[in-house]
Amino acid sequence: MVYQRFCEILIEVAEYNKSKHYGIGVVLYSKLSPNSISPLSILEKDIHLPISNDHAIVDMLIKLTRSNHPNHDGFHFISNELSLTHISQYFSTPIVNNRSMQIYGGSRYRTAYYGSFLDGIIACGIASDNYKPTIFKQGIKYDPYIER
Repeated sequence: MVYQRFCEILIEVAEYNKSKHYGIGVVLYSKLSPNSISPLSILEKDIHLPISNDHAIVDMLIKLTRSNHPNHDGFHFISNELSLTHISQYFSTPIVNNRSMQIYGGSRYRTAYYGSFLDGIIACGIASDNYKPTIFKQGIKYDPYIER
């Protein structure tokens, strides 16, 4: 159920932004390694984490898709308890040498792909005006419209 709601959240953010320039990366996790994330910016004063209401999570993620938002960059993290716990994080993912990408994309796309192999990461979701919402689980690409 948590994974399905994660898919719905990504879809809601993408649908809201259909005609706008935007991009977002979101990670669903059960456990985070402190060595894999690092803040990219100081949180705006009106942001108080964690955010546990899924409608409030969608609203916050929609705000973060705007390129002029100070906390726009990086990946945003949702726990397996459906709480938005970290925003605007550099997500350091090792390259998995024995797996090659069949579809090439930008940095956000590649980070989501490789990040999906990390222990404790359930899924990585990305969306932008350049490609439809996509989810990676263990390097396998999924369509959130089908997965929800």
